[in-house]
Amino acid sequence: EFVAGWLTVDQQLRRERLEGVAAEALIAAFDDPCFTPAPGTQHGPAHVVEADPMQITTRHRLDTGDVVDVTLILDPDSTHGWIAIAITT
Repeated sequence: EFVAGWLTVDQQLRRERLEGVAAEALIAAFDDPCFTPAPGTQHGPAHVVEADPMQITTRHRLDTGDVVDVTLILDPDSTHGWIAIAITT
């Protein structure tokens, strides 16, 4: 759900889709042009790169060939129990 929201080009729609799955500080960072994603969709399953009981990093391959790593932390109050705090490409 985070990756689909992050790939949304329209900034307002992106913010709406990320509500509850991304930390507010990460959403606010999207005003920076370096967070403007290339259009694409996830291609294949996500893979766990690193995990412990409080944090997990997943790797997502896009149909463009790009790779996106998403770091999540445990957040029982969030929509899915985890919330994205960082993204790297």
